[in-house]
Amino acid sequence: MDGLAIAASFLIGAPLGIMTSLAIIFHEIPQEVGDFGVLLHSGYTRGRALMMNGISAIFAVLGGITGFYFFESFSGFLPYLLAVTAGGFLYLGASDLLPQTHESTKRASIFKFTVSFLAGILVLWLLGLVIKE
Repeated sequence: MDGLAIAASFLIGAPLGIMTSLAIIFHEIPQEVGDFGVLLHSGYTRGRALMMNGISAIFAVLGGITGFYFFESFSGFLPYLLAVTAGGFLYLGASDLLPQTHESTKRASIFKFTVSFLAGILVLWLLGLVIKE
């Protein structure tokens, strides 16, 4: 899905494609580190866990290549695809992150989450300004 989202956004325009790519990269890095830890904890060797993460990454690239070539034929559906993709990312963020913030009653934890959230918005806004120029 990540590759398809990147391909669709590049077909809309390079600025949107760059921003989508960066957002997915920043999302994927901690996720892949977490997946690596889960695989190690499940009994995989370091090499096998790394290989499994690599296979996952290859499918994202294949999805991007496939989407880039096939989405041109379905350009009328691109806005809908992007809306569904954005909704999926918002759902994942809301279902993973928001429950954790409700569980914590420590002000420091709430402050860190709020600052991180606002920093993410600021980075995307700044990227939008830089890419437009």
